[in-house]
Amino acid sequence: MSVRMVRSKIKTENAADVEASAKEILTAVSEGPGSSDKEATTMAVARTHHYSVDPADLDKLLAWRAALIAKVRAAYPGLAEARLIRLEDGTYRDTWRWDSAAQMQAALPATALAEAREALGLARDYSADYGEIIDEQ
Repeated sequence: MSVRMVRSKIKTENAADVEASAKEILTAVSEGPGSSDKEATTMAVARTHHYSVDPADLDKLLAWRAALIAKVRAAYPGLAEARLIRLEDGTYRDTWRWDSAAQMQAALPATALAEAREALGLARDYSADYGEIIDEQ
Protein backbone atom coordinates (compact mmCIF):
# COMPACT_ATOMS: atom_id res chain seq x y z
CA MET A 1 0.00 0.00 0.00
CA SER A 2 1.47 3.37 -0.92
CA VAL A 3 1.83 6.08 1.68
CA ARG A 4 -0.19 8.72 -0.10
CA MET A 5 -2.76 11.02 1.42
CA VAL A 6 -5.13 13.31 -0.38
CA ARG A 7 -6.73 15.66 2.10
CA SER A 8 -9.14 18.43 1.53
CA LYS A 9 -11.45 20.31 3.81
CA ILE A 10 -14.96 21.35 2.90
CA LYS A 11 -16.70 24.05 4.89
CA THR A 12 -20.25 24.64 3.82
CA GLU A 13 -23.83 24.50 4.92
CA ASN A 14 -25.09 23.47 1.49
CA ALA A 15 -25.37 19.70 0.94
CA ALA A 16 -25.10 20.16 -2.85
CA ASP A 17 -21.75 21.88 -2.35
CA VAL A 18 -20.61 18.97 -0.19
CA GLU A 19 -21.48 16.47 -2.93
CA ALA A 20 -19.75 18.51 -5.69
CA SER A 21 -16.60 18.99 -3.60
CA ALA A 22 -16.57 15.33 -2.60
CA LYS A 23 -16.62 14.23 -6.25
CA GLU A 24 -13.58 16.40 -7.01
CA ILE A 25 -11.70 15.08 -3.99
CA LEU A 26 -12.56 11.44 -4.66
CA THR A 27 -11.37 11.81 -8.25
CA ALA A 28 -8.06 13.07 -6.89
CA VAL A 29 -7.89 10.17 -4.43
CA SER A 30 -8.57 7.55 -7.07
CA GLU A 31 -6.68 9.12 -9.99
CA GLY A 32 -3.95 11.14 -8.30
CA PRO A 33 -0.19 10.66 -8.59
CA GLY A 34 0.98 7.27 -7.42
CA SER A 35 -2.42 5.64 -7.59
CA SER A 36 -3.10 2.52 -9.55
CA ASP A 37 -6.32 0.87 -10.61
CA LYS A 38 -5.82 -1.71 -7.86
CA GLU A 39 -5.32 0.98 -5.18
CA ALA A 40 -8.31 2.97 -6.42
CA THR A 41 -10.57 0.00 -5.90
CA THR A 42 -9.06 -1.56 -2.75
CA MET A 43 -7.65 1.21 -0.54
CA ALA A 44 -9.94 2.15 2.35
CA VAL A 45 -10.95 5.79 2.66
CA ALA A 46 -12.63 7.90 5.30
CA ARG A 47 -14.90 10.91 5.25
CA THR A 48 -14.67 12.77 8.55
CA HIS A 49 -17.25 15.39 9.40
CA HIS A 50 -16.75 17.94 12.16
CA TYR A 51 -19.65 19.98 13.50
CA SER A 52 -21.46 21.31 16.52
CA VAL A 53 -25.06 20.63 17.49
CA ASP A 54 -27.36 22.42 19.89
CA PRO A 55 -27.69 20.04 22.87
CA ALA A 56 -31.47 20.27 22.54
CA ASP A 57 -31.17 18.83 19.01
CA LEU A 58 -28.81 15.95 19.77
CA ASP A 59 -31.51 13.28 20.03
CA LYS A 60 -32.96 14.41 16.68
CA LEU A 61 -29.51 14.34 15.09
CA LEU A 62 -28.87 10.82 16.38
CA ALA A 63 -32.21 9.61 15.03
CA TRP A 64 -31.66 11.17 11.57
CA ARG A 65 -28.07 9.89 11.50
CA ALA A 66 -29.17 6.32 12.35
CA ALA A 67 -31.85 6.43 9.64
CA LEU A 68 -29.32 7.77 7.12
CA ILE A 69 -26.74 5.10 7.95
CA ALA A 70 -29.37 2.36 7.58
CA LYS A 71 -30.48 3.71 4.17
CA VAL A 72 -26.89 4.08 2.95
CA ARG A 73 -25.98 0.55 4.03
CA ALA A 74 -29.09 -0.86 2.36
CA ALA A 75 -28.43 0.92 -0.94
CA TYR A 76 -24.63 1.10 -1.21
CA PRO A 77 -22.01 -1.51 -0.32
CA GLY A 78 -18.78 -0.61 1.42
CA LEU A 79 -19.67 1.48 4.48
CA ALA A 80 -17.53 -0.40 6.99
CA GLU A 81 -18.01 1.88 9.98
CA ALA A 82 -19.70 5.10 11.05
CA ARG A 83 -18.38 6.45 14.34
CA LEU A 84 -19.60 9.58 16.14
CA ILE A 85 -17.35 11.07 18.81
CA ARG A 86 -18.14 13.97 21.13
CA LEU A 87 -14.93 15.97 21.56
CA GLU A 88 -13.78 17.78 24.69
CA ASP A 89 -14.92 21.13 23.32
CA GLY A 90 -18.48 19.83 22.81
CA THR A 91 -18.20 19.48 19.02
CA TYR A 92 -18.59 16.19 17.18
CA ARG A 93 -16.37 14.18 14.85
CA ASP A 94 -18.36 11.82 12.64
CA THR A 95 -16.13 9.43 10.67
CA TRP A 96 -17.48 7.20 7.92
CA ARG A 97 -14.98 4.53 6.83
CA TRP A 98 -15.45 3.06 3.37
CA ASP A 99 -13.78 -0.04 1.93
CA SER A 100 -12.78 1.91 -1.21
CA ALA A 101 -12.92 5.36 -2.79
CA ALA A 102 -15.06 3.92 -5.58
CA GLN A 103 -17.68 2.71 -3.09
CA MET A 104 -17.71 6.03 -1.28
CA GLN A 105 -18.07 7.89 -4.58
CA ALA A 106 -20.92 5.60 -5.64
CA ALA A 107 -22.77 6.54 -2.43
CA LEU A 108 -22.51 10.31 -2.95
CA PRO A 109 -26.13 10.57 -4.15
CA ALA A 110 -27.08 9.74 -0.55
CA THR A 111 -26.16 13.33 0.38
CA ALA A 112 -29.46 14.31 -1.26
CA LEU A 113 -31.56 11.99 0.93
CA ALA A 114 -34.01 13.63 3.31
CA GLU A 115 -32.21 12.02 6.26
CA ALA A 116 -28.90 13.60 5.22
CA ARG A 117 -30.46 17.02 4.74
CA GLU A 118 -32.26 16.83 8.10
CA ALA A 119 -29.09 15.80 9.93
CA LEU A 120 -26.99 18.45 8.16
CA GLY A 121 -29.66 21.02 8.97
CA LEU A 122 -29.04 20.42 12.70
CA ALA A 123 -25.26 20.79 12.37
CA ARG A 124 -23.47 24.11 12.76
CA ASP A 125 -19.92 25.01 11.73
CA TYR A 126 -19.82 21.97 9.45
CA SER A 127 -16.63 20.85 7.73
CA ALA A 128 -15.50 17.57 6.18
CA ASP A 129 -12.15 15.94 5.44
CA TYR A 130 -11.53 13.12 2.98
CA GLY A 131 -8.51 10.86 2.94
CA GLU A 132 -7.07 7.44 2.33
CA ILE A 133 -6.44 5.19 5.29
CA ILE A 134 -2.76 4.38 5.06
CA ASP A 135 -2.25 2.48 8.32
CA GLU A 136 -4.51 0.61 10.73
CA GLN A 137 -3.34 -1.39 13.71
